Amino acid sequence: LSELQADQRDYVESMVSASVLLKRLVDDFLDFSKLKNGALAISKVAADISTVVSACCNIFRAQMMKKNLKLDVYIQPSLSGPQRFDDHRFKQQLTNLLGNCIKFTEQGFIRISVTECLVPSGSRGVRVEVHDSGCGIPEHLQHSLFQPFKQTDSSVSRNYGGTGLGLSLVLQLAELQGGTAG
Repeated sequence: LSELQADQRDYVESMVSASVLLKRLVDDFLDFSKLKNGALAISKVAADISTVVSACCNIFRAQMMKKNLKLDVYIQPSLSGPQRFDDHRFKQQLTNLLGNCIKFTEQGFIRISVTECLVPSGSRGVRVEVHDSGCGIPEHLQHSLFQPFKQTDSSVSRNYGGTGLGLSLVLQLAELQGGTAG
C-alpha cells in the first residue's frame, strides 16, 4: 500500500468522522427509546476522565480544524486518574454537546471545563461546562432546548441539520445519574 496524499487523507478523515457521527445518531435514537421505556442502565467503571474527553475531541478534530476553531480544555487536577463513572454515557453526552458547538460555531473557540462539585445528595460529582463563540440562542427560545425533537425554530433544521434529540438525551442521561443539564 502507498502513502495517502494530503487530499486523500482529508477524504478518509471526513469519511471516518461521518461514520462515527452516523453511528452516534443511531445509538442516540436507540438510547432515547431505552430511556423512555426505563430500560437504560448506568454502568460505572474505573476510567480516566481526561482520556474520555480527549477521545470525544478527537472525533471532531477534523471538523474543528476545517473551521479553524480553537479548542481549550480544562480538567481539574483532582479529577486526574481513574474515577468511577459511566464513561460510555459521559462520552455520549459530551459528543452531543461538542457536536452542537461545532455545528453552530463558524469561527472562534470551544471551551470545555470539567470540575469537581457536590451533588444534592452531598456526594462528589462532576460538572461539565461547554462554551463556544457560536451564534447563540435568543433567551426566549432557550426553554425548548432540552425537549426531545425540538429545535429553536424550523430554520435550524433546514440550515444546520440535526434531529433535536441530542440535548434532550444529554439532560435525560444527566438526570438518570442524579445530575442535571441546562
